Parts: sequence; C-alpha cells; structure tokens
Amino acid sequence: MAGVGAMRGTAAIGLAVAMVACATARPAQAQGFGIGPRMVFVTGADSPLQDPASNASTKLTGGFIRIRPSKRVGIDLSMDFRTATDVDNTVKVHSTPIQASALYYLLKGPVSPYVLGGVGWYKTRVELVGADKSAETTETKFGYHTGLGGEVMLGKHASIYVDYRYTFVDIQGLGGLLNTATSLLSMGSLSGLFSSLTGAKGAATSGGSLTNPNVSHLGSMWTTGVTLYF
Repeated sequence: MAGVGAMRGTAAIGLAVAMVACATARPAQAQGFGIGPRMVFVTGADSPLQDPASNASTKLTGGFIRIRPSKRVGIDLSMDFRTATDVDNTVKVHSTPIQASALYYLLKGPVSPYVLGGVGWYKTRVELVGADKSAETTETKFGYHTGLGGEVMLGKHASIYVDYRYTFVDIQGLGGLLNTATSLLSMGSLSGLFSSLTGAKGAATSGGSLTNPNVSHLGSMWTTGVTLYF
C-alpha cells in the first residue's frame, strides 16, 4: 500500500542518515538527559491510531524526553498529537498517546541497538464541531508495547534514533470512532452517540441495532527522532 511504502521509505532514509552519521561520529559517552522532536508512523488496520478509511499511513508528531543513567539503560517518555475530522466536518477526534518505555542498549559506542518495553496511555477526545464544550467526551485507555531500535550518537550532545514498537491497546480505533459518531448523528441519536463514545456496551441506536466499541486492538508504530543531550 502507498502508506506502508511511504513509511518504509522514511525509515530507510533515517537508517541511511544513521549510517552516514556513524562514519563521522565521535566516541560517545553515557549521557544524562535529552529532549527532542519525533515523528510516528502507524501501521496496521487494527491500530488504535490508524484511520482505515485512508490508504495513507497515519502520522503523528510530538516530543520526548530520553534519560541515559548509564551506557546500557535508558528511559524514554513521549507524547504525540493528531486531530482528525470526519468527511462531513461534524465530528472532530483528538488523539494524544503518551508512552513510557525502558530501553536496554545491546552495544556500547556511537551506534547502539536497543530493545524496549513499556506502557502507554491513549487519550481520545471527541467533540461536535460548533457545539457547546459541554458536549465533548474524553476517555483514556491503557496499553503495552515492546520493540527494538537503534540510536546513533552525533558527537557527545546529539543523536538520532529509529525504532519499531508493537502495541496492544484496549481502545476503539480512530476510524471506528468517526464512523460510529457519524452514523448516530445521522439518526439523530445524541444520547446513543455519547453512550457509545464513552464506552457503554450495547448502546442502542434509534434503528434498534447495537454498537460495542470496547474492542481490543493490535498495531505497530515506527518512530524516529532527534535527541539533544545536556
């Protein structure tokens, strides 16, 4: 698919840059505290952040903090952002995933592959465009992730990284939220809309059918970022 190809192309570029940087990087020392921007590319139609209505890969942007108490161990804290609107511009969904990860570096030196594992909080806020703020609804679901990646030091105070994270999250997908909200709005069932978006099982629509948004999802994320160490 075009989205997967774009994601792979971006990852390939990141790895190519890492290889070039490796040739000129000075020997790295264990760093203490770093911050930086990052991009996230979501794959998998069942990911909680993927929009199945689009063939393009889902991209989020955000920032992170990376702490290196030693050459082997790291801690990564990140927050990303994405806003999507349905085709009728009636419902807006704000996705704000937050992840905390422990990193174990397999090698010491300017090029450091690592394995990671951690937890995530996936906040979703749904609002009706043009409606009163009291009409908003927000939910936060909890999940886990594991993966692997690599970090390349650019001297002593900067680095770039690319990693792959496989996620398990109990949260309704973005596409499901938009589809459910749009269908219920078209039926004029505001009570059914908010019951469904807040996770009430078996919320009845005006047509008598039932919805059940509490579905567990699997997916994966490619992340890449630049770290400035202090």
